[in-house]
Amino acid sequence: MTDEEITQQLRSHNELIVKHLQKKMRIFRPPYGRFDERIIRIARMDFGYDIIMWNVDTEDWLHKHNTGKSLDWWRKRLDEDNGADGNYIGLHHDPFSGNTNLTQITIDLLKSNGLKFVTVAECIGQPMYF
Repeated sequence: MTDEEITQQLRSHNELIVKHLQKKMRIFRPPYGRFDERIIRIARMDFGYDIIMWNVDTEDWLHKHNTGKSLDWWRKRLDEDNGADGNYIGLHHDPFSGNTNLTQITIDLLKSNGLKFVTVAECIGQPMYF
């Protein structure tokens, strides 16, 4: 994509968000997690966005209709981290994975392991909106 195409896409999405929420977003998650220095520069300089990304991709879409495999992935991650800071931003694909209740089941599992849930704004220490 050209810089102009990136700018136009960000502008059109920003306009829709402002129209419907009457707020301007501070945070931007690039589609598919794909970005480069140009996207970061345009998002920050032209729109004031901070980039936010997940640090855990459960790849739940690989295990369609198999909640157990997705939960096994989380259990393995929790075992591997074994007391690490436990700061996770997870990427889930509930509607596409066929596991429509996976998010709630995952939340229950993580809470039972002592994790606390916070908003993205709390994670980065900034409000989500301007």
